This record gives sequence, structure tokens and C-alpha cells, in this order.
Amino acid sequence: MVFEIDPALRKVVERGGSDLHLKAGSPPVARIDGDLRPLEGFEPLTADDTEVSMRSILTQGHLLEEFEKVGEADFSYELEGLSRFRVNAFRQRGSVSLACRAIPAQVPTIDGLGPPEAIRKLAEEPRGMVLLTGTTGSGKATTLAAMIDHINETRSRRILTLEDPIEYLHRDKSSIEDLSRWVSPRFTKHVPKIAGPSGSIVNASPSVARPDGTHCRWLVSSFGNV
Repeated sequence: MVFEIDPALRKVVERGGSDLHLKAGSPPVARIDGDLRPLEGFEPLTADDTEVSMRSILTQGHLLEEFEKVGEADFSYELEGLSRFRVNAFRQRGSVSLACRAIPAQVPTIDGLGPPEAIRKLAEEPRGMVLLTGTTGSGKATTLAAMIDHINETRSRRILTLEDPIEYLHRDKSSIEDLSRWVSPRFTKHVPKIAGPSGSIVNASPSVARPDGTHCRWLVSSFGNV
């Protein structure tokens, strides 16, 4: 039976899992409640299975070029109506492996997460820099998304985010026009000015900027546009 990645991703989400791992020589593995478990109904994958899976969801030409050049690529993938996924594809020992992290379609809220009240207070500060640090899976992106959503909900601001790959898709709230601009900074052909020196970010006239880092997510507010 030919392996298809979409049914495996769907099963992970339906079972409440957070990650899908694909590796040649092993069956698809899901992270559910923090534990790695083989997905039922799937045979061990071949090198062709993982290669075809990667190419079926990595369709952006510049990212394929990056993968061929350095043997690794980070990108996002969406199963419409179900979930988005942050994907890391890499080549090891001659075959492709993938790690897919499920990102809920619904942007998290501070009320829904229930973090310390200090998180809400930080999101309501008119100026300053907020650094969220931690290990992989500790909730940096989720917490920051909730803080941005709180700003989006309660204040009239222009929010500029730079992240690659794009994870949560924030939408402008009904009372605010042209609030958010979502870009990927890695490829300057898409964002030649924003991806340049930090001064170019200021020229975009944001009230709040949300640059991205591997182990540190940060939020800057405000650039004087209040």
C-alpha cells in the first residue's frame, strides 16, 4: 500500500496528538499526551515513502531549492478545515525524515490558556520588549500568539510579524483596518525591505513588531505609532 501523509496527519489531529514523525525504516509515529506512539494501521516507511511525502507537501520552489542545497527546510502545511502544521524536513543517512507539529486553526486566547495574570499585563503595556524563551514545545509560540490576539482584540494598533514558517494566522478584528501584515523574512524576493536592516521594519510604521527566533520569541511595542 502506498503511504500518503494526509491521512496520517489527520489521524494525529483526531487523536489529539501534537506531532507526526516520519522516518525511513519505522512506521509513522505520533506524539500523544507527550509520549511517542506508532500510528495503528501503517507499515514501516521506505525511503521512497518519506521522499514522496516531503515533496507532496513542500511545493514552494525556493524551499525545495534550499532543501536540495543544505539538506533541511522549515515550512508550513495546511489541511484545509482541519489544522496547519509546522514542518521540518531533513535528510539523514541518505533518506528524508519529517517532523510535523500541529498548529490549531483557532488562535489561542489568554483566557483560554489561563497563564499567570502577568502575561495579560505585559500584553497591555504601551511600550517595551517582551522575550519568551524556553525549550521546544514549552509554549513560546502559543503564548505569544495569545498576547498578539489580546492586543488585536483590545487595541487599535498595526501589528507586524516576521516569522518563518508562518504558524498562527491572525485575522484583523472587525473594528481595525489593516492591522496585521504577515511575511516570511527569510526570502528577500518576497519581502526585500522588511527582511533587510531593522530600520526597514520601522519604516513599515508598526505599533507592535513580532520578530522570530529559534529558541526565543519576542514582542516589541511600540515604535512611537500609538
